[in-house]
Amino acid sequence: MVQTWKNMALSFYSGHFYGEQARLRQGVGMRLILGLTLLMSFFMTLALVTVDPQLHAFLEHMPKVADGLPSVWVRDGKLSIDKPVPYRVSLSDSPDSPWIVIDTNYKMPDIDTLTHYMHENQIALLLTSDKAVVSKENKGEVDIIDLKQSAEPFTVTHEMWQRFGKWVADWGMTTITLVFFVTFFIVTFFYNLIATIVVAMIIALIGLITKLGLTFDAAMRLAASMRVPATILAALPMLLGFRSLGNGAVFGWILWLIYLVFALCSVHLYRNAKAS
Repeated sequence: MVQTWKNMALSFYSGHFYGEQARLRQGVGMRLILGLTLLMSFFMTLALVTVDPQLHAFLEHMPKVADGLPSVWVRDGKLSIDKPVPYRVSLSDSPDSPWIVIDTNYKMPDIDTLTHYMHENQIALLLTSDKAVVSKENKGEVDIIDLKQSAEPFTVTHEMWQRFGKWVADWGMTTITLVFFVTFFIVTFFYNLIATIVVAMIIALIGLITKLGLTFDAAMRLAASMRVPATILAALPMLLGFRSLGNGAVFGWILWLIYLVFALCSVHLYRNAKAS
């Protein structure tokens, strides 16, 4: 694995490295793909757990939210609680905090009226006798879940809510971090693999036109190599908190094109040096 990190570092600046990738190395660059995926997953997870203040605030406030939740039970698709309705629970201590509202007497209006009611009253979740309405943040839309689809009756007591709140406070961040890292790693690995194959096809085609004599395996190694610096440099400003570099996609494509040309020119120069 140490050699993989060295190769990733060389991919930023070494033309000789690209020449060797095309002519002397074996494989399809899978270690570089895995190394890039691991690096992306690590830094994105680090950004999630260290930069997002809303996540930390929510997790810290969760025991208080859980302590305010009543016992809830659903029988035959009908929800009931052990408190008078409407019952409201704030999701944070801020004045503009979103709310959970339980109102088993609420009669569902048309969707526009419902959406307006949720937005005006800052309701994140509305529970009626047979519906759960979830507000989509920043979209002005709602999702409606029919509780009648719940075939099995269930009960969540106030003590169960309290235990859940304590668990979130103790293990919530650890669980979120692990789940996010694993999920991001899997999704990003397949994305990087597909992107590398597509770039390798482009490199192989250019190699055919320019008579560089590249096999597809060599094209894969070059593609995996050049995507390391292009991807990292494109993501670096965002990870450092700079969000005013204009169109990020254009910046990424420019880097991709620079390293594509750099890789192909390096292979050409390496071949001529060996031939002379």
